[in-house]
Amino acid sequence: MNRFLLLLALLVFKMGSFAQCPIIPTPLLYETSGDIIRIGNTLKVNPRNLSEDVFAYLRQELSLIAGIDIKESDDSEALTFEVSVSMNTDKNDFYTFDLSQDEKRIYYHSAASQFYAVNSFLQLLKQDDNGWHIPSCKLEDSPKFNWRGLHLDVSRHFFTVDEVKHFIDLMALYKFNKFHWHLTDDQGWRI
Repeated sequence: MNRFLLLLALLVFKMGSFAQCPIIPTPLLYETSGDIIRIGNTLKVNPRNLSEDVFAYLRQELSLIAGIDIKESDDSEALTFEVSVSMNTDKNDFYTFDLSQDEKRIYYHSAASQFYAVNSFLQLLKQDDNGWHIPSCKLEDSPKFNWRGLHLDVSRHFFTVDEVKHFIDLMALYKFNKFHWHLTDDQGWRI
């Protein structure tokens, strides 16, 4: 009986630690100090190492989700995205966050990892009575599997163009990288 209670307590503790991380899928490492970083109506971002497409995506999503505008800035208080090819890792698409009041840096390893880092940053955004904020945290992540895909069968079940676009947007948010689109079968030809 004691072993059962111990196992149950460990399981509850472990589930509680998973529930604390707001990012899906759960990153390899997520540590928070409990502090928060307030974001007003404008977020200062140093985009010097972000691709134009990813920067435009970040700007669009911040505006849609929270109504936050981006101000390009190179001062020390700006959220900075940095390429770090010298990371000591053998993991593909690795990225890391160092977010605190003093340091707001996101390091990434590849073009894909900068997109995954932006999506993780968007998942960290929370709102309370005083406005939008992100937790002060350290984070390390890389995909557990190289092939992370979803399948959409429009041959047997009809979906509108907007539904397919929304499906792909959700895939991007949750860091899936392969889209299997079942277009034709005996039941239909959707091209």
